[in-house]
Amino acid sequence: MIQTFGESKRISEGLRKVLNAHGYNFQYAILRYAETLFSSGDLDWVFEAAEFPVITGGETTHIDFMLRSRSGSTYLVAECKRVDPARGNWCFARVPYTRRDSLGNKLIFDQFRCRPVPLLTQEPLIHTTNRSVYHLGRELKTEMKGNGTSQPGPAINQAITQVMRGTSGLINYLFKLGNPSYKEQKLIKIISAIFTTAQLWVTEADLGAAEITTGELPLEAVQAERADWIWCNYNRSPSLRHDLEWGNIRDNLSKELEYEFTRSIAIISPKGIENFLKTRPEEFL
Repeated sequence: MIQTFGESKRISEGLRKVLNAHGYNFQYAILRYAETLFSSGDLDWVFEAAEFPVITGGETTHIDFMLRSRSGSTYLVAECKRVDPARGNWCFARVPYTRRDSLGNKLIFDQFRCRPVPLLTQEPLIHTTNRSVYHLGRELKTEMKGNGTSQPGPAINQAITQVMRGTSGLINYLFKLGNPSYKEQKLIKIISAIFTTAQLWVTEADLGAAEITTGELPLEAVQAERADWIWCNYNRSPSLRHDLEWGNIRDNLSKELEYEFTRSIAIISPKGIENFLKTRPEEFL
């Protein structure tokens, strides 16, 4: 069958549009960029796998890619989100109330204590960070033209849902069938991260200072600033939680929220990739 130049050009342009729309290019461009950082020896992360299949809540998904600390004790589960340029501003705010007796900027990660005997203990890792931690994310329009490939619904929520599903799926894969075989006691920690083409903006506005009769903040109360990467705490739904046994603290719902549901997610813009990856995992944990 003879292929015409016009037909080849048409198919090529269509294929490029499809590849761009699905974000594959962005995902592998990040890995290629990270590869140059790996080769420099400056990173404590190493590439583990891409498109790793897992199951959460009966739904199969693929983790875009995973990195592992050189010590082997920490996994980074990454979701890549290429956004429509017309809605490429991701804005984040803090909330003044999260749970009773909550103090400071807390980071919360899934952590599991593995022992040589068949015993696995879930011990969420909770510590205070010097960085601000945000809770609410909303998208704003840019002055750029859209590409007509955006998916319906808020892109931030989609990305968070996907990375939470991937993280829980990895936990199911590693631990659901029992304790992995370790010769000595070991802590396994998992960090969730979203890499996005969006520009990140943050505000330290006090949402509790809104006028109670209108629910609105005064204009001067909200000052947005650019950020390269941030931490965002998210209360995952039970359907996004892993399938391991629940903790036994149901009589303290405030503690239950922190122990079982709230998890920290790193959200990284293109300008923040190098800084984030060059940060040693121990500094997050």
